Amino acid sequence: MSVDSGSCEDGLAVSQNISTVGVLMATAVTLEEGASAMVSFQLTPKDEERAIRGRIVRVCVNDRDPDGLWPRLIAIEFEAPAPELESLLDDLAERDGGPPV
Repeated sequence: MSVDSGSCEDGLAVSQNISTVGVLMATAVTLEEGASAMVSFQLTPKDEERAIRGRIVRVCVNDRDPDGLWPRLIAIEFEAPAPELESLLDDLAERDGGPPV
């Protein structure tokens, strides 16, 4: 994943949880709560890259990696729901044998 908030371009991130309305990601970049952001990602290596605009609604320390590569958690709420993700996430969960991450 990557995130661009205007003040930080191409910040890399690792998805912790994604749904049709938002994403929680771990990142090393510092982003501000309330800022607008563009999230770009692929659900699988073969999937097309998607870009969804949203707003940063939470920024906090990543308790699982506070001094490592991914020290922050960023929650982004999409500007509009992305219902097309639902079937893709369901397919991934079925293939992987568990709920989507």
